[in-house]
Amino acid sequence: MNRWLMILCFVVFCTMSCDDDPTSPDYDDFILGDTVAIRIGETLYESEEVWVRLDSIPVDTRVYDENDQRLDGTAKACFTVNNYSNRNSFCLYIDSIHQRLIPKSTDTLIFNDAVQFYMMDVQPHPRAGEHIHSKDYNVQFILFEGAIVKKPNIYLYPEEECRLSVSLGFPQGGDVVISDPPYPHAWQDITVTPEGRIDNTYDYLFYEASVPDLWQRDKGWVISREDLSGFFSENLSAYGFNSREIDDFLEYWIPLLKNSTYYAIYPQHTADIDDVITLNISKTPDSILRLFYVIKEVPEAKTLPEPVIPEFDRIGFAVTEWGVIY
Repeated sequence: MNRWLMILCFVVFCTMSCDDDPTSPDYDDFILGDTVAIRIGETLYESEEVWVRLDSIPVDTRVYDENDQRLDGTAKACFTVNNYSNRNSFCLYIDSIHQRLIPKSTDTLIFNDAVQFYMMDVQPHPRAGEHIHSKDYNVQFILFEGAIVKKPNIYLYPEEECRLSVSLGFPQGGDVVISDPPYPHAWQDITVTPEGRIDNTYDYLFYEASVPDLWQRDKGWVISREDLSGFFSENLSAYGFNSREIDDFLEYWIPLLKNSTYYAIYPQHTADIDDVITLNISKTPDSILRLFYVIKEVPEAKTLPEPVIPEFDRIGFAVTEWGVIY
């Protein structure tokens, strides 16, 4: 009996000695581009060199209605993200700053060496007066190599009031990461007036999307910070946007573009955008104008090859869309 017990102990010892430490991470909790849910105090690994930890949710003042629409408030979530030799600790807000760019090293800000961290949602969604315990929280995020198309607004102007369905496609890969009204279900069977009013609530369809970085950076303009408002006003008008669409752009983007003395601006025209994000509408528009700007901070003024602005005739059922990659 003692002999067999000794053999059994020896086998168990060898097995445990040969196995990895059972407390060590597996380094394969998710892959880049996945939508991932993480809890407070949890660390999830894409690899040994790339991992995400949710440190805390110190603020949650959100209030949601019975249709799960946020009425007010915000949630603040704090993370630590490690990308090779660069470890970043930061906080994001569900109603404003969702994103962080994290290079592989603190010595470089080269985009190709970076990953994008994007916080999608903080769950659950509290109703008025509801308190959520820290153990019940989870945060959805995406970590990926690519670009976020920020705040595209889609404006719809049918010739008469009608019902439409709108969807997006990603032929090169990608996904919607945030939207208002919620995509895709609230973009289906919507009522739109000739003035562009959607379901008597919205003036446009808003979304942001993670997509491959396939945008052109050969032609554009370099504009000083103090000239941005005038430039975008004139440039958007030259492309064919109306005053309301231009005002929406200026109101949102000008306050955000304040970190650099100069900005390089690379326009992406309708055909460029269609290659990356398709816009599908149940009733075929008579005219479509899509324009994204890739905006990059640059240290000094320089001259770029100037793009040719394509002609656009706003006729019949018109659809317009602007957005930014920044």
